[in-house]
Amino acid sequence: MPAARVALPVALPVALPVALPVVLPALLAVVLAAALAACAGPDQTGTVSQRVSSWVTSTGLVAEAAGLRADISRVGTVLERHDAGALHADCAVLSQDAEAAHQNLPAPDGELTNFLDEAYRQAFDAAGFCYGAARDSRLAAAFQRSAREAEAYLSRGLVRARALEGRP
Repeated sequence: MPAARVALPVALPVALPVALPVVLPALLAVVLAAALAACAGPDQTGTVSQRVSSWVTSTGLVAEAAGLRADISRVGTVLERHDAGALHADCAVLSQDAEAAHQNLPAPDGELTNFLDEAYRQAFDAAGFCYGAARDSRLAAAFQRSAREAEAYLSRGLVRARALEGRP
């Protein structure tokens, strides 16, 4: 039996089986679903514990948090010495590290994301205050407040991540 001709929007002399217009959308849907599933990383599959564990490892969360804490501590030390040149360099490092850490969000858990988002925002704010903190005691106090908040939220985030991973 000859294939039926289907009218195409462009004038092409192509003979298509009648079932192709019905099968083609379904076939495309299957291919698209398979492609999307292949794109899912290990932090997007499995149990919450598995997803969080994979995300913590792939983002280097623990080292990232330690780095931000070290940045904050270094800025505090430089502030005490009133070394404006070193302060600007360390403020820039803190700002860049906070921004880089923020790029790893969202985490696989909403509460973890919220804790870390606030930690990174506070660290970024602290970096902004620290540029003028050597000559303005109000900015120095604002730096200290934001730095404390950043560290508190980092701690909450790390505790949440460990709990979700099933670690004490």
